[in-house]
Amino acid sequence: MPVSLLLAVLCLWMLLVALFRSHPAIDNRINNAALMVAFAAVATWQAATSQSTVYDRVIYMHDLAAVGEEPTPWDYPGFGGRPLFSTFLWGLANWAPQTRTVLFGAVALVMSLCFLYAMRKVLSPGGALFAWVTLMASGFFLAYSTVTIRQGLAAAALTVAVALYVTSSRRAPFLVAIVAGGLLHWSAIPLGVGLALLRLGRVGWRPLLIAWSALAVAFILGVQSWLLGPVQGWIPKLDEYAAGDTFARYGSSGNRLTFLAVSAALALVALWGKRTTSDPRYARLATAYLLFNCMFLLLGFVAYSDRLASYSWFLGPLLLWYPLDVRRRGWAWTGTVATAIGVIVAGFVAGPFLTQPGA
Repeated sequence: MPVSLLLAVLCLWMLLVALFRSHPAIDNRINNAALMVAFAAVATWQAATSQSTVYDRVIYMHDLAAVGEEPTPWDYPGFGGRPLFSTFLWGLANWAPQTRTVLFGAVALVMSLCFLYAMRKVLSPGGALFAWVTLMASGFFLAYSTVTIRQGLAAAALTVAVALYVTSSRRAPFLVAIVAGGLLHWSAIPLGVGLALLRLGRVGWRPLLIAWSALAVAFILGVQSWLLGPVQGWIPKLDEYAAGDTFARYGSSGNRLTFLAVSAALALVALWGKRTTSDPRYARLATAYLLFNCMFLLLGFVAYSDRLASYSWFLGPLLLWYPLDVRRRGWAWTGTVATAIGVIVAGFVAGPFLTQPGA
């Protein structure tokens, strides 16, 4: 069965869950779990069989072969800058064939497990299903499991940390998720530290909303370098990513308004959700989004700033579905059905659900 046809069947099945929300015969744990596993299997298969020609993939395959030649992962020259990722590659190189299918399939599988755990931690089984399919339909999951895999894995780890923060879970797993994110990619370190401070200091929603608004203005005016001042010297590779030749490879400029528009749209979703539900868990989720997106706004003038924005964008499905998941009846039922239809249409029109194996 073609993948697009299988996805169409699964999407119709998901739509039935949306239509008969809270009906025990359809919206139940077993049915929703089966759907999530099926969608995750498709997402993993798409990543494993992708034939994208982006050069990053060549670099990752070279790293896989190089680290596999070492007796231990810490003997690999690049271990110091990405210890957990190097260990992950070393394990794959020594226990599985060194092929693109194995590498990107394994990355997609790990990311799927992390995102599904985080979504299920915060939402009901049905809500987690809708959030997961929304993430797939957005195209972010496929892109970050086939091209930008280090940050994809780091974002998955931080999303788990956010879910543990939102649900006030035990401190140890929360810290493990934060540390894992930082050991996968350095850009996750300040976000992990900020999230830990949120948990310790219980910073409110309003101060971060004010900070986000101020940084959005700075983004539009292009004055982030002035705001950073001497701190710029502490940020790894900042000069490299702000250099003209890097922008030439990137094919665009910094402070892209389209990225600001996506960030602002999700901020509005968070504001809507905050006013719709008085649940303190949603307030913590919205606060985490604002924190993560503030880093993007502050560094939006560099090339590949979308990779910084992705840490906050990956929280989008949770922001969107939480208010609908809490209420379920009345306007929430209408919103659930309409949003589910919109997600399905976007998934097929935008392309991710039409990606065939080997395409």
